[in-house]
Amino acid sequence: MSTHALVGHTTEDGAWRALWVHLDGAPGDLGARLVRAVELHGGDPAPVIEHLFSTIGWSAWPGDPHHPLDPDDVVFTPANVFYDFHWFYLFDVAARRLDVIPAGPDMTPQHRIHFGADGKPDVVLGASPLTLADLKPVWESWRRRAPAPIAAAFGGVLADLGVPEGPVGFGEQARPDHLMRELELGRHLVQLEAGSFRRKEELVVGATTTPLPPAADWFETRIPRWEAICKALGMDLEVVDSGELFRFRRVVENVVDARREMTVAEAQSLGAEFDLGDEMGQVVARAHLVWRWLFDQAWARSEGSDRS
Repeated sequence: MSTHALVGHTTEDGAWRALWVHLDGAPGDLGARLVRAVELHGGDPAPVIEHLFSTIGWSAWPGDPHHPLDPDDVVFTPANVFYDFHWFYLFDVAARRLDVIPAGPDMTPQHRIHFGADGKPDVVLGASPLTLADLKPVWESWRRRAPAPIAAAFGGVLADLGVPEGPVGFGEQARPDHLMRELELGRHLVQLEAGSFRRKEELVVGATTTPLPPAADWFETRIPRWEAICKALGMDLEVVDSGELFRFRRVVENVVDARREMTVAEAQSLGAEFDLGDEMGQVVARAHLVWRWLFDQAWARSEGSDRS
């Protein structure tokens, strides 16, 4: 089970602000990293808080930030907090203190850690190999390099579409001043807008905007390209005549690979009759969103520039 946490700081009015951290939130994990980060800054929590709040939520801190435009993220305060987390890490910057608080309405610290003039904590939560290099700017964590099979499959598609090597925007003009996801596909660099509200199926190269062709028609004459994408993503996919994209998974009792298998409960939710071992199809993208879904999956299955 994931260990969820909130990390925040006290405010001048006696309240606090905090962000969600979804994974590895236990004191021996996230707590040890937070303590180490403050120690690396000479005992000053302010730079750590600044790094935390440079986005509005984290899958795991400090290497996996949510995008600032993620609509699901929120800054928590005493007015809107809910207790679906396990640990709360609350910094008092002026006092150079970190309170480690188990979830619950009484907010009683289990540990109260002070950082001395030499930056050292008076309580150690665990060993952490964290370095200052790990506290890189958030935008750097939004660059990903596709593994070879994905790079070959999707890079080949871009080449067939006549896209030149170099930066290409997907659905929005690529701009260096705009925080976007970047996916390195060999010699192509695809920039995907962060929000899902636009969902434009077009490519932007320099000043030229090119609508993407209907995926069903385009791949119909390029079956090897489609098979390469399915293999690279590890999924059984099919674009049907209506243009909708289906993903097929086998019904099993115990899921080992969620990309190819589904539980009995998932299959029941689809409302069709089935037996164990059957392949069940499920719509994952409407006709006008097939390209977007495929590139989003390529992003999700790729690695960070210096981390997995």
